[in-house]
Amino acid sequence: MVLMAISDEDWTQNWLRRCPVPVTGGTRTQPDFKDDMSNLSVYVHAIYYVVGTVSHVAIGDITPVKPTEYLVNTIFGWVSTFMYVLLFADITSLVSAASSNIKKNKIKKRNSVL
Repeated sequence: MVLMAISDEDWTQNWLRRCPVPVTGGTRTQPDFKDDMSNLSVYVHAIYYVVGTVSHVAIGDITPVKPTEYLVNTIFGWVSTFMYVLLFADITSLVSAASSNIKKNKIKKRNSVL
C-alpha cells in the first residue's frame, strides 16, 4: 500500500487521498497539498488500511481509488477470510476433541461404578 501511494506522481488519485488526516500535526488545511505529509504518517495510514481491511472492522474508513488498489484490497479480503476460516476450524476441532475426551472419561467412570 505504501508503494502504491508513494509511486504515484499524482497522489490525489490513490487511496492516500481518502485519508482524513494523513499528517502528524492535525488535519490538512489544503486537501491537495502533499508537502505536509510525513513518511511516518503514510506508513501508519497504510498499516491502518491493511489491518482494517484484513480484520473487516474498518472497511470504508479508507477506500481504494484505482483498479490496482481494488485488486489488492480484494486479495487482502480473500486471504483474511480464508485465515479466519482456518482459525475457527482449528478452534472448533480443539473444542470438539476436548469435549469428546471429557465424555469418554465420564462414561468410563460411570461404567467402573456400575
